[in-house]
Order: sequence, then structure tokens, then C-alpha cells
Amino acid sequence: MHKARLRLIHEAGKHMKKASPGFIVNDMNTSISWYKEYLRFGCLFKAEVEGRIPYAIVSDGEISIHLSLNQNSQEPTPGFCYIQTDSVDALYDEYRERGINLVREISNNSFGMREFVIGDPDGNMLQIGQTLSSD
Repeated sequence: MHKARLRLIHEAGKHMKKASPGFIVNDMNTSISWYKEYLRFGCLFKAEVEGRIPYAIVSDGEISIHLSLNQNSQEPTPGFCYIQTDSVDALYDEYRERGINLVREISNNSFGMREFVIGDPDGNMLQIGQTLSSD
């Protein structure tokens, strides 16, 4: 019974291909502009309803982030996204030069990654990292 259950779980995982984080934002136009200006993402999709944009997708290559307008009067809990790259130092330097909110400076960690963390206007965190070479 246990082996059959594990096989079923393993087989079910074969259908998944990609995940895209979703962030709650307070001002959609500000958020779209920030991702375009600072991270150089493109706006892949905007849903417009009665002159408002309640939902949008920003992307850069294989990375896409879904933005959803805060519908509550309460501040949303910030989200988190991990992005892997092959050029972490170049991105860090570029983002620092552009004045992006650096939440954590670049550093090597104990599990083989070189990383830094930035924050968007709504406090959502994007951790950007690269695997350290074993040379």
C-alpha cells in the first residue's frame, strides 16, 4: 500500500512544469511601472475592468510574476519569490546602481549559493541567487 501511494504521488508530479508566484499589490500602475523600470520586465498581460487593472502579469524570459490588486482595506502580507540566475553579481551591481531597495546585500551562504534580496514597492521580496561553482 505504501509503495503504491508513493508511486501515485511521484507520477502525479510529472504533470507539473512551471510555477509562477503571485503578489498582492496596492497600486497596480505603480507596481507594473516598477517591474518594467527597475527589473526591465515586460507587461505580458493586463486585465482591465471598468477602468481599473485588478490583475496583471509581468515577465522576463521564463520568469513571470502575477500581480493581483489588493481588494481589502488591510495591508497585504508581503510575498516571496526565489529567482535563479547565471549572473548574480552583474544583476546585483545593476540593481544597486539603479537604486533598487536592497533588503539583503550579496553574500555566499553555507549551502552553495551566492544571493541577495530586493524588495518591491509593496514589500514583496525577490531573492536572487546563483549556484556557486565547486571549482
